[in-house]
Amino acid sequence: FDADASRMSLSVMSPAPSWSRLIRTSSLETWSSAWVIAPSDPDTVTIAPGALDFSTTGGPNDRAQVGADTQIRFGRLRLTSAFGSEIAALTVPMQVEYWNGIGFLPNTLDSCTTLARSAFTLANFQGNLAACETAFNADPIAFTSGAAAPQLAAPGSGNDGSVDLRVNLGTASGNACNAVGGPGPPATSAARSYLKGRWNATDDDANPATNYDDDPVARAAFGVYGPDRSSNRFIYRRENY
Repeated sequence: FDADASRMSLSVMSPAPSWSRLIRTSSLETWSSAWVIAPSDPDTVTIAPGALDFSTTGGPNDRAQVGADTQIRFGRLRLTSAFGSEIAALTVPMQVEYWNGIGFLPNTLDSCTTLARSAFTLANFQGNLAACETAFNADPIAFTSGAAAPQLAAPGSGNDGSVDLRVNLGTASGNACNAVGGPGPPATSAARSYLKGRWNATDDDANPATNYDDDPVARAAFGVYGPDRSSNRFIYRRENY
């Protein structure tokens, strides 16, 4: 960014352009950007006089805009833990959120994010649930108005237990379950590092300058009952007369 924190500069050099991503160090409010070009050439090639004026900042001819303004949001991906019967498919709610200056809200404008099933690491199988006895039914998992509700396949009677889910937004590790029946193949990267959040206090990416460096995680449990005070968290309920 320039000194006034309102302009971001990118340089492209021939023959091999090099690009660098922004480092997420803190949460920012929504801001608008306009991609501009201001060509310069070390070989003294110039453009027509008056077309661009590089001697001032903020003037009418200091840049040439390419396309319309683009709104940029500081966001994250949230997974919600879920539990239900082992003989029924289990919905795992997911949501893309953005920071509005006070807290994170659902990004209802996001209907383009997708996540490959292979980007999910399924690990720490507990109870009677063996590796890859469940897997997401959808591939890819698509978001509509910032939300997705993919389902894990029912593991079947007697296969009660839990599994930890993690989306590999950056570097991949662990194993995925691309279909029911294990063991699964190595997980892949979703290449969505910009959706990482601050879900713990540890330095996950070996970079002390980044705070929002955590992959979202959740737990899916089959055959586990919910608390009595929450009527919508039962596996099955009926009244006796």
